[in-house]
This record gives sequence, C-alpha cells and structure tokens, in this order.
Amino acid sequence: MGALTDIWKRSRKAKHVQRAHVPIDQWIEEGKPFVLYLGNGADGICYKQLFEERRLKGAELCRNGERGSDEAYQEVVESSCPVPVVQGFTSTEAEFAGFWARKKKDGRWHWYIKGAGFCPLTEQMEEKQLFWDGDDIRALFSEEGGYLVLQAQWRRRTTGKAVRNGYPMLSHTLQAHAFGAFEGHTYCNTLAAYQNGVQNGYRYFEVDLSYTADRRLVCCHGWTESACKNVGFAYSERFLHMRYRWLKKMKVYGQEIMDVRQFYREMKKRPQDTFEIDFHEVYGEDLKRRIHALLKDFAYDTEALERLVIQAYSMQMYQEIDAIYHFKHYQYLVGDKTYRLDEILEFCLDHNIGIVAMRGSMTAPEMVRKIQNAGLYLMCYTVKQDADFAKYLLDMGADTICTDSVTAEALLGASDCFGPYPFSVVYLSNAKQGPQDTEPHACPNDGEWRIAGDTPEKEGCVFAGWNLRVTIDGSRLWYGTDGLYHAGRDFNGKTELAKRLFLNGERLPVLLVKEGMTAELAAAWKKL
Repeated sequence: MGALTDIWKRSRKAKHVQRAHVPIDQWIEEGKPFVLYLGNGADGICYKQLFEERRLKGAELCRNGERGSDEAYQEVVESSCPVPVVQGFTSTEAEFAGFWARKKKDGRWHWYIKGAGFCPLTEQMEEKQLFWDGDDIRALFSEEGGYLVLQAQWRRRTTGKAVRNGYPMLSHTLQAHAFGAFEGHTYCNTLAAYQNGVQNGYRYFEVDLSYTADRRLVCCHGWTESACKNVGFAYSERFLHMRYRWLKKMKVYGQEIMDVRQFYREMKKRPQDTFEIDFHEVYGEDLKRRIHALLKDFAYDTEALERLVIQAYSMQMYQEIDAIYHFKHYQYLVGDKTYRLDEILEFCLDHNIGIVAMRGSMTAPEMVRKIQNAGLYLMCYTVKQDADFAKYLLDMGADTICTDSVTAEALLGASDCFGPYPFSVVYLSNAKQGPQDTEPHACPNDGEWRIAGDTPEKEGCVFAGWNLRVTIDGSRLWYGTDGLYHAGRDFNGKTELAKRLFLNGERLPVLLVKEGMTAELAAAWKKL
C-alpha cells in the first residue's frame, strides 16, 4: 500500500509542481507571449533536445508528475528576434502534416487562414495555413501580446488520410455501447458482453461505471428506478443504499456484474482495446470518490489510464475531475444543449478536450462542419441497430458512432436512404394513436406540401394544431422549434424549446427522414 499511496500523493501534487516551474496560467493572465505546442495524437516527443540544440527557451510539460508525450512550450523573447517553429513530435501511427495556428482574440479562438489572417470559428472556413519546422512565426504575435497554440496535424501511414487527431482510439468508426448488445439485451456492461463485442469486431467500447454505498466501483448502468428498467432489475427502495455484496448476488440479464478491478485485469489482456468511461452526471464528493476509486482500482497504471476517454457532462464536472487527476483523453457530452455548442467548443479548445458527443438525432450538418473546423472529433450516440442511420451520420462527417448492434459488416451493406426523401404522413387525433389508425398521405418532402388534416374535436379542449412525430432507429421523436428531433423528456420547460406546432394550410419543411417512412401529425390541444 505504501507504493500506491506515494503514487496517489504524486498525482495530487502534479499540477502544483507543474505550475511552480512553468506558470502557464500566470503567463496567459499577464498576456505574456509564448508558443504552446499540442501533439494532438503524438506518442513521442523530443522538444527538450531540440530546444537545447537550437538554444531556445522552452520545455516539455508534465502530466500528473510525469513527462508527457504531447505538450511543450516555447518562450518568445526579444521582439526583434525570429520565432522559429520547432517540430518535436513523433507518431508510430501517423506522419506529421504541419501545425495549425490559433490564438485567443476578444475571448474567442481564431485560426490562421491562408491569405486572411486570424479568423473566428464558423461553419464555413477557408483553408487553414500549415506551419512547418523552421518557419518564422514572429508576425503572428500582436503588439498586445498573448500566446499562440500550434496544434499538430497528422496523416495516417496506412491510408494516407489526413486526420484532425492522431490518437489511435479515434480511428475507430464504431464504439460498442455498454460493451455492445448481448443476447438481445442492451446496457449490459458485463464481461460476457465485452467478450461478445470483441468477437463482433469492436475495439472501442463505452462503459458505464456506478458506485456502491460501501465505495466499490462497478461496471453497471446503475440501480435507480429508471436504470433498473434497462438492466432487468426489479427495483427496491433499499437500492438507495446499494451494498457491494448485494450487487454481486444480482445479475444483468443472467450475467454476473463486473467490478472495475476485474475490468482492469481484462483490459490489460487486450492492449489494443480502448474505452470511454461514463460516470454519469455526478459532482462534488461523490464524483471525487469515484475518481479516486478508479485510480486505485487501476493501480495508478498510466498506460491503462491513457487508454480511457473520460466523459464530462458539463464544464463543472470536467474541472472537478481534472482537479484530481489530469486524464489524457476527455469527451464533452453536448446532449440536448446544442444551443450552447459554440460555448462548449470554446471550452473544449481552452482545455484541450478532443472529442464532443452529440445525439445522432440532434446532429445537423452545420454543427458537424463547425466541430470539424475546430479540429475536434465528433462521436454520435446511440444508434441502436439501424446501419442506414449510422451510415448517414458518418457520411455527414461524424467520426465515431456509439452503437448497440451496428457492426462493420452491417455498415458495408447499409444504403443511402436517410435524407430529404418522400415519406407518408398520418393525422392522429391524439398522440396515443398509432399510424395504423388512419389513412396515410404521400408527402414529396419538397418544402411545398401543405398540411390539410380534418380538424378533430375533444371535449373540454380546443384544437391548437399538429405536432410532428417520427420514428428513427426505433425511437419515437418529436420535431422541435429548433428544427431538430427530440425525445419527449427534452420538453421540460427549462429552456424555450417546445414541440413545433403546425397549422392546417402550413407548408411542412424539408425533413430528414428514412425513405418511405411514415411520420405522424398528432393533434395538440388547449384546455378551455
């Protein structure tokens, strides 16, 4: 225990050590000019040697008390001296393809664009200037000072394809949700599901971690009343104080529950596999205990911890996690907060968070372009089993699809059937009716088709209009006032979002549908 305690103490002190020798935060606050190099997927670094050889002031940055492989800084000295770019990153998986340059102006990140200078993040951006070893970037520093970020770009050695991030885990098109579906069940998170996922060809897995009252971290979606419906438990109020010994007697669809210590031993057997960790949305002491439990159960194994992507549900959650241990890989969950996407992207760039996660049903092309232009990766979740929908999201520009059942083989057989295709519409006098209860009407999906349903009647109510509902990948979704598809829970009154109300005679906008599907226009009512 003494050795582990020492490691834990070093991990707690790591940031203070780094700040003492390299006051990056202070430099930023003071507007001191310097260059921050981001390896963006590098697995090797030689800046210390290069700075010494070229007699430049700079150093490699540390993470958790250990020298990292993907961050370095270079001081900018006299204003009359050149500022040469130094390329000190290496990768076994990819070839270096230059640096993108970005800097903060008026509180927002700007990229250096060929022939246009620094420009803010937008959906449509011209080609970014690439900078190479030895280039003089003195002109990129303004009189007001400030620092410059040079972010490495890479090209896959095997395919020659340019990638925004060189980390091998981000080369996977598919990620198995909760280790993937097993024997017709989802949300498994069991060893049997993991082994089945490996057989199905997955190498990137999402894992849900939950925490018992006696402080054991386990691979499980949870045991709240709603979670029990997903994992096959009969809910009991005693689950509010779940004990590890109780949990070990329970089974998820007939399969034993795996604790994180066992998960660590299993992942060590397969070094090629990588994992996204979902703690769910927790804060404060509860989150703190879970992070410490993960570190302890992983024996503070740096190699294993660097194969994890830690998901944060908010800026606060990220900051609370990172204050304890600076994980190499983070993912920010956008969820239903697409209206905050610009703010979230700025935060991700501020903190070198490389991945954003968005619901597949709420992902639009203009959002994808903005994420790509920021140099970030996009993971869309959760596609249950519709390979056609997964293909549509990938073709739109998503990098990874989190899925229950879609395999690489299924993707090869997927068709281009999602888009502005013709579909059928049925009118329902109430949302509980099904499409079989009324006559379908053909909609060409050209933006000109007009709604013309018979005005229904309901005692004590007045007809207000129609709400549009579709079924995508087995989920029934409502068309919102933001032009996106939402689950019913999203309309909770916490924001201005509402179900879009259509009136008779109004044109139906061009919609993303599956060719030939049936959409529902359900009557909306106001009480008298």
